[in-house]
Amino acid sequence: MIPQKTILTEDRTAKLLPLLSESWLPPVIRPVVFGSVGMACVDRLDRPTVCSLALSDFVMYAGDAESVAAKYLIETTARPCLVLPSTQEWMRLIEGSSAKRIVRYSFSNEGLDRSRLESIAQSLPPDLELRRFDEEAIRQAASHRWSVALVENFRSPEHFLETGVAFGAFDHGELVAGASSFARYDATVEIEVDTESSYRRRGLAAATAANLILHCLDHALAPHWDAANEASRRLAERLGFTLERDYEVLKL
Repeated sequence: MIPQKTILTEDRTAKLLPLLSESWLPPVIRPVVFGSVGMACVDRLDRPTVCSLALSDFVMYAGDAESVAAKYLIETTARPCLVLPSTQEWMRLIEGSSAKRIVRYSFSNEGLDRSRLESIAQSLPPDLELRRFDEEAIRQAASHRWSVALVENFRSPEHFLETGVAFGAFDHGELVAGASSFARYDATVEIEVDTESSYRRRGLAAATAANLILHCLDHALAPHWDAANEASRRLAERLGFTLERDYEVLKL
């Protein structure tokens, strides 16, 4: 008998899409379905009936929410986590687990203006250096709690250099802010931006993000922005993204 929770390593897209037909698939979790990052678990390999998709602290469930396997997937999910919206049946099931509702914002990149981005990209304070991540920068990002999200979805520095991209602000060689490809699938890049607390409010997030977005535009990549709070929402709008929709997630 196949265990109730089996990691799906092959044919992810083909096996998962039938379970997702009734759900809106937030862009932040799409790399798990259409890419090779994160983890996809199913109740069985042969015609699965439920699945959980996990990337960093994001989780989404889909399939038959009335099944025993559905409750098992929820119970065995590592916490804390942010549960992305699925069907109403799944949301009701999760709400019974002392969940807290949080609003997030998904943005469209259709209104991006290159001249605005170029101006912001050059706005880094003169006492700091801006450059693309190399192996040393990746290791620095991985070693600090404030910056680990910039690189955590990659297996190694080599894997990041092969498939990811990031730009950072450096103070005498030390990483103090960065904008990174949190995850990637097909030609879409999900953007992550972080700044060390003592360097905030100096425009570093905007400058590094603008450089990353320009890199995406120059390499036929579609940058996507998903905001977790009002500060991130305002930054997205300053960079030229337009709000596409807001949605609720449940914090477990």
